[in-house]
Amino acid sequence: MGNGSNLVTVPEYTVYDYADPFQQYGWITLNFFAAIWMVVRIAEVAVAKTTYLGIGATYKDLAIDKQKNVLTYIMQILVTTAALGAQIKGCYRILFLFEGNVTHEELEWIAFAQHIVGVLYLWEMIYRQAIGLPLLIHHIMTMFFFQTGFSTIYGNRNPAFVRMAVAMGMYATTEQLSFIALFCFRLNLYPKWQALLFKIAALQTFIFKTAITFFVIPNFIYEGYITNGLKGVATEWKLFWRIFFVPLLFVLYWAQL
Repeated sequence: MGNGSNLVTVPEYTVYDYADPFQQYGWITLNFFAAIWMVVRIAEVAVAKTTYLGIGATYKDLAIDKQKNVLTYIMQILVTTAALGAQIKGCYRILFLFEGNVTHEELEWIAFAQHIVGVLYLWEMIYRQAIGLPLLIHHIMTMFFFQTGFSTIYGNRNPAFVRMAVAMGMYATTEQLSFIALFCFRLNLYPKWQALLFKIAALQTFIFKTAITFFVIPNFIYEGYITNGLKGVATEWKLFWRIFFVPLLFVLYWAQL
């Protein structure tokens, strides 16, 4: 940990710098959104025509809002799995080996992962007919942390904040078991195993989210208060991180569980 002034070497000129938060919300966001919508339409036809275990018939008997939930589970599994792979590729050294630097290419993988999850959450809030309050809070808070986190990272290049941003991004990319359990429940697949699957998913969620939360908080206290890792960051950002970060993190943790 510590100040990472040489965290990233940015090429002298790039057509599109993915690690720059001021460039990453343009056409690429629209492209991701359109791609998700297209895959959903394909998944809708595929699920409706699947005869295995009566999936298609069960799906057609569901109310429209429940059908949309099923398709949402499919997209969550696909997108978050892809995002998790991108996170691991980009953060392996800094998160698991605790090295003090990250290349520009690695930072772009991390930005890509968090970007596609943010677009997925935005799509889901538009697509679903109803969304529970905890899930709504979770999605809004996650997108908020993605944006503020990367704005800070781009501003001060501190590897500790990259480490925290990646760890918090894994809140959203380690929930595949929960979506598989929900998918099986909605389509009445393997009913004898559903209770066990939900219990395993709940245990995995609790362990992963708790581990992430109590990994991030000591890192933040060390960097934000002890070593002045926010050096070079605008005063208003320093105030935000030092006053609101930990309370908001616990709100996100509650919404996850």
